[in-house]
Amino acid sequence: MMDAPVVMIENMHKHLERESGADPWAAAMAAAEEVGPALFFSLIIIAVSFLPVFALGGEEGKLFAPLAFTKTFSVAAAAMLSVTLVP
Repeated sequence: MMDAPVVMIENMHKHLERESGADPWAAAMAAAEEVGPALFFSLIIIAVSFLPVFALGGEEGKLFAPLAFTKTFSVAAAAMLSVTLVP
């Protein structure tokens, strides 16, 4: 979950290094537009990968459902925050 903000900030840092005299907000927007969609979809794919766990029934469902809910909600929240708050 922490990969997306690290990648976003690292890309912003690279943009600011390349364009040293440019507006920092414009460089941040360019960096966010460059990697934002890829980061968002990579986190959504991770969240979707836990969906088969919800189909489990019986004892397995009771055992793994809390993990799947927690991981799915936290990754979905990280996906939303990585394209809204981080840039």
